[in-house]
Amino acid sequence: MGARWPDEHIAATLNRMGSKTPLGHTWSAKRVGDYRRTKGVAGYESAIKDGRCLTMVEAAEKAEKAASAPTRSVS
Repeated sequence: MGARWPDEHIAATLNRMGSKTPLGHTWSAKRVGDYRRTKGVAGYESAIKDGRCLTMVEAAEKAEKAASAPTRSVS
């Protein structure tokens, strides 16, 4: 989970599941990050661009290009 989702999302999921930290606390993004680093689990890297995910801006730009492509080729 660590490399796929940010720590705050993981914390929210663990809390919804009723999971507690080893000390019996609820999870927070800081606690998830601390635990993840202690166990050597890689963190979420939103900057990785492998082509599978787009930001909202990138998606809008791509949609605009796709929508305008036929009109450009006709004119």
